Amino acid sequence: SLPNHSSVRSLITSSKGEVYAGGFNELGIIEKQATGDYIYRSLLKDLDLEGMELENLWQVHEYKDYIIFRSFNELIAISGNTATHISANNSFVHSGIVNNRFFVQDAGFGIMEFNPEEMRLSRIFDFGRGSVVGFLPSGLQNELMVMTREGSVFKMNLKNNDVYLWKQVLDNENQGQIISAIKFEDDYLLVTLGSKIIVMTQDCELIRNPSAFK
Repeated sequence: SLPNHSSVRSLITSSKGEVYAGGFNELGIIEKQATGDYIYRSLLKDLDLEGMELENLWQVHEYKDYIIFRSFNELIAISGNTATHISANNSFVHSGIVNNRFFVQDAGFGIMEFNPEEMRLSRIFDFGRGSVVGFLPSGLQNELMVMTREGSVFKMNLKNNDVYLWKQVLDNENQGQIISAIKFEDDYLLVTLGSKIIVMTQDCELIRNPSAFK
């Protein structure tokens, strides 16, 4: 746990080999000592974040020159000793990077794209058809694939902003909820409540109880 007894909610190793961790009202770096032991060093003071209500930092990403933490209320973009806050219109549900572009769902508002040069978000899709659990590459440069908690797979054209339902991977026979979706080699991994890990192929075929995860 972290110094305030919070559980670690988000963890990432940066391209520089630094390990960032985030929890409830806490974020920092895990460092290896000469003795081989690991210690946690809070960055709250360095970033002038002490006393702020950061809430749970559910995700963390490295994007261009920034380490970006996501809570429901905001994104915190860190570069050096500077932390910039980007507030949600409603609630940031999920964030992810696809084809070197940073996306976040703002519940009831749409799919937003973060521009670090201007430090602002732009709405690119008016999306209100479920809670996003994964932003995924489809194999096309200008296409974004989105997985929702209910198992709906949407494809989004980043050129003309067209959105359509491509597949429904959970049906009445296979009820459940997806809590996370990531790209894994040539396929996708779906983490579910009740059905463990499911492999989804590029054609949306499901492989339940894959041997690699038994």
